[in-house]
Amino acid sequence: MEEEKLKMEKQRESNDWNALEKGNYNALRNYKLKYPNSVHSDELDNLMWMNTRNAVSEPNLRRYLSDWPVGNHAEEAIQVLGEIGEWERVERSNDLFAVDDYRDNHPDSLFKNEVDAKYYELREEEIKKMRANPSEYTKQDVDRLIQSDIFKPQELIDEGLMTEESWARLQDFNRDALPDLQAMQMEDPNIQAPIGCTDIYFFGMPGAGKTCLLMGLIGACGYGYTLNMRKSGGPYLAALQQYVHEGITSGPTYHRFVTVINGEVTERTKRGKAVYHPINLVEMSGVGLFVSMVDKKEVSLANMVEGATNLLQSENRKVFFILVDPTKLNLEIDYLEDIRDAEGDLIGQNVRRKYINQRDFINMFISLFELPVNQDVMSKVDAIHFIVTKADMLGDGSTRLD
Repeated sequence: MEEEKLKMEKQRESNDWNALEKGNYNALRNYKLKYPNSVHSDELDNLMWMNTRNAVSEPNLRRYLSDWPVGNHAEEAIQVLGEIGEWERVERSNDLFAVDDYRDNHPDSLFKNEVDAKYYELREEEIKKMRANPSEYTKQDVDRLIQSDIFKPQELIDEGLMTEESWARLQDFNRDALPDLQAMQMEDPNIQAPIGCTDIYFFGMPGAGKTCLLMGLIGACGYGYTLNMRKSGGPYLAALQQYVHEGITSGPTYHRFVTVINGEVTERTKRGKAVYHPINLVEMSGVGLFVSMVDKKEVSLANMVEGATNLLQSENRKVFFILVDPTKLNLEIDYLEDIRDAEGDLIGQNVRRKYINQRDFINMFISLFELPVNQDVMSKVDAIHFIVTKADMLGDGSTRLD
């Protein structure tokens, strides 16, 4: 009888095994509980691990280890359990370099499909960012992307993000050999501009291209006129000229820095007579403008940036140029906020971050022109112009025109 009973049990187990849904973890688990000493124990262990691998997650790994604490794949499950925490942190970071490093360091990861999908998603996003804001990528940024083997130089060339010439320039040129402009950008609350000139002001968001425009004007000349900006400007002007000579753009301007470069426009009349127009080019830090306008409800133009008061309140006639960067819609910026004691003495600084839309910035700035507090300054403004910068970075001709 006992032998017959044992035979029936084996037949029942065999039937259950043949009918078992082997792609269903819970079904496998129930079979294991029903037949703890099954002849299919090793195969059951492997199947349950295969199901766990196909849907890797921390709960599933812990479930497998609970069912098979010393199973065939327990050691691997413990290893993957540690790995999954690392991958989840990397995935949440949305950092292309972190995902790339993880991909290189875990070539046989159970999350290989997820890792690859995230890598190519972030890689495509990086291309889109480079197309939208190419000027925000420094030599170090491009070097890092290429040295990490995320992009090949030819890929960026094919995408129209750089040329063979610019790539050769990136490799050969040592930017550190140029003067450190930020070291020369010292705030001067008593800065003055020569009187009897027309003052040309450049306003715009940080990174809109004010310093690059100034660099271009340093040695500019055209039909019927010559612009000489070498009369006064000191070390800062001399440093800018080096950047112009090398064809390299400058970095961001220190947020309280205002500079004045004196020069003259020589105009030739039809009869060949020279007419001289003395001018001052005034660059006002975009970060300073940004911080002043965001922090204050009503802003006086003359007190917007420390050091600009003497300039804007002078009797010189003025022309305002407002720069618009069409490659940049929104801006986030870190700046230093002064901390003062009850007596008003500076005792420290905090790093703060602000966000603003460029359109809002421009609208806010233009609205300043109508405030009563600014009418004395505005009465000396002869013209207001807008300059669209970086239009050459906007794709095809129709896009740039639009």
